[in-house]
Order: sequence, then structure tokens, then C-alpha cells
Amino acid sequence: MAAVLDRFYGTGRRKTSVARVWIKPGSGHIVVNRRAFEDYFPRETLRMIIAQPLAITNTVGQFDVLATVKVAWAAQSRSASPSPAPAATWAPSCCGSCSCTRA
Repeated sequence: MAAVLDRFYGTGRRKTSVARVWIKPGSGHIVVNRRAFEDYFPRETLRMIIAQPLAITNTVGQFDVLATVKVAWAAQSRSASPSPAPAATWAPSCCGSCSCTRA
């Protein structure tokens, strides 16, 4: 069955967030939400952790990865209170203290 497919697909979910990933043989390009991997994850440590499965399996540079990530932060703030939390007190769930604007 794997020989017939030209790409592989996987979905990950947590609470109201969804990540969809397509992997196909290629030259190692990674794209997240139509942005380059380096642009979406500016910190080297994040890129290292995310690419770790490819490094462990010695497949770095052999597959192209396309990922779409949807995070429903607005739904979380609405469920906690009728009005959205002020920007000064609200922090995204990615690390609790950063000022990223990934939505």
C-alpha cells in the first residue's frame, strides 16, 4: 500500500487545536501554514525539537513536509468569560509568556 501512495498524511488534535501534516519524498523543505519553517519557528531550539523525528530516523533532507496548524485561542477566551481578556493579561498557551501572534 505504501508504494502506491505519493505522500503520507497525519492529524493531531488537542482541545480545539488541529495540526495536519503531509509528508512526501523530496528535498527536505518544511512549510508551516504557507510560511517557511525558519520563519514560522524563529528559535533554533524549536526547530531542532520539531525536526528531531527526521534526525533520529536519518531522513533529514529526504522528505518534504507541509503542515497546517489551526489554534482556536479565541474559543478559549470566550469560554472563560463573556468578554475577551485584555492583551496585557492574556498569554497564548504555547509557552504562557511569549508575544507571538500565531493564530
